[in-house]
Formats: sequence, C-alpha cells, structure tokens
Amino acid sequence: MDRTIKILAGVLTLQVIGAVGLMFSSDAFDRAAESPRFIDVDASLIDEIVVSAPDKDSVILRRVDESWILPEHKNLPVDEDKRSKAMERLVNSKAAWPVATSTSAAERFEVTQDNHQRRVVLRSEDSDLVEFYLGTSPGFRQVHARRAGDDDIFAIDFNNYELPTGADDWLDKKLLQPSGEITAIETRAFKLTKQDDKWSLEALSPDTETDESKADSLASALKSLRVTGAAADEASAGVEGEVPTFSYAVETDAGSYSYAFYEGEDEYLVKGSSHEGYFRVTKYTGDRLKIDREELVKDSEEIAGNEGDENTSG
Repeated sequence: MDRTIKILAGVLTLQVIGAVGLMFSSDAFDRAAESPRFIDVDASLIDEIVVSAPDKDSVILRRVDESWILPEHKNLPVDEDKRSKAMERLVNSKAAWPVATSTSAAERFEVTQDNHQRRVVLRSEDSDLVEFYLGTSPGFRQVHARRAGDDDIFAIDFNNYELPTGADDWLDKKLLQPSGEITAIETRAFKLTKQDDKWSLEALSPDTETDESKADSLASALKSLRVTGAAADEASAGVEGEVPTFSYAVETDAGSYSYAFYEGEDEYLVKGSSHEGYFRVTKYTGDRLKIDREELVKDSEEIAGNEGDENTSG
C-alpha cells in the first residue's frame, strides 16, 4: 500500500512540474510573439529606401506607381524579389530588449552616426519614417542595430549584405530579357523563324535543314539573358562609334527587341532596345550568343546520320 501511495505521489509531482513548466514556456512564447518590432513601420507606406556606408557607395531605391527604380541611375529597374525580401525581414525583425545602451557599446558595435556599417533611411512622400544604423554581427544571421536618436542597441535577425550600397547590387539583372515567346531571330548573316513549334532557317539549300537543337539553344540564351551590371555611360563603355561584334533583332508574340553586343577581353557589353545605356554580361553569356549561320545548318551527312540513328532505335 505504501509503495502504491509513493508511486502515485511521484506521478502527481511530475504532473505538477510539467504543468508549471508548460505555463512558463507558454508565457515566454507569448511574450516573444508580442515582442516589439525593431522598426515600427507599415511597409506599404515606404516609397523610398536610402542605403549608405562610410567610404562606400550610397544608393536610393524609389517606388514609382507599383515599380521600384534606381533614380540616380537612369531610373533602371530594381530587383523586386531582392528588395521585398530585405524589407520583409527588416519590418518583421523583433527587438525584445536591448543588448546595450552605452555610447562606448555603440562605438564598439559600429552603430553610431560616424561609425557604422550601414545607414538606412526609410521614407514616405519625402518625410522620414525611420532612420537606423546596422553594425557588427553578434552571431549567425544577426546584426547589431540602433535607431537614430535612441540609445538602445539591439541584436536583430538580419545581415548587412541584404542591404548593399551599390546600384548594380540592386539592379534587375533580367531587365533586357524579351517578353513573350520568341518567334523570329535575325542577324546580318541569317534569319530564323518559328512556326508550329518548328524553327526554319531562311535560304537553305536542298540538301540541308535547320538544326532545331541549335536554334532552340540560341532562343533560350536570348530569353534568359542576364546582365551583371550597368556601364557608366557610352564614352566610358569604350564602344562609342564602334561596330558591334554581333547583333540581333528579336521578334516575340509580345513585341520587338534589338541587341548589339561588343566583345571585350574579359566580358561583353550589350545595348538593348528596352533600356537606355550599355550593360555588362559575362564572357560565357556573350560567347554562347556569338553563333555563325553554319552552326544552325545540318548538312546531308548529319541528316543521314540522324535518320540512321532513328532507324536503329526503331
């Protein structure tokens, strides 16, 4: 009997301990969920973002209608996915309690007006919503942060690299990609047209045919064209008055596009009809697009070889 009482008493003790633990853990969870955000800003009100750093570039991102642009760089489009993810992480960053408040800590964590790794200003209709500084990292995917005019320093879930200071870092690298399905590709040397999902090269001799695989590869390269950055201007690009290495006129079911490529030692420059200025592309991208007419043609031997392969597989 005594043994049974002891067992029941032990079970009851464990239940009490579990209930108390659950109560405290639930309370802690609720407090964490209710923790104030580092920046109490309605993201829908933000229409300008300014990012700067000492001895580095600074950049402005501005919303015009429903799009974001780089106003100091020919109003080029911003990578919206990159911008929205950075803002979402920022506005949702919690600041439960400060890790420090002293002036010496602000210097040490690099979140002062004169010593910081990032200064960020979020604006709405020319008025500042919030200004803050980002500094050193106390841990994985964390950064010290301080609001301007506030001594409290927080460790928030963010990374400085998510707010770069260079315009090229924010540029939409897909800005020259043609919209719609490509239906025709023309250069000084050849013209490809697509009908019923089949490519046709103009002026083929009777014993040749279009290499569908090469045509598809070319169309895919144009459709997925990505730049690495913008050249400052035509003069600094070094191609003013120069004849392009190769060029393309592209037709899609959504419009017309043209591209002029200039080959350099380590990269290519491209000028597209959809945006002003010159842009840099990798050597790999340019070489992939630099194609001769002969590469799009299958001769009689290749045709016969393909037919033989089909017969064998059949």
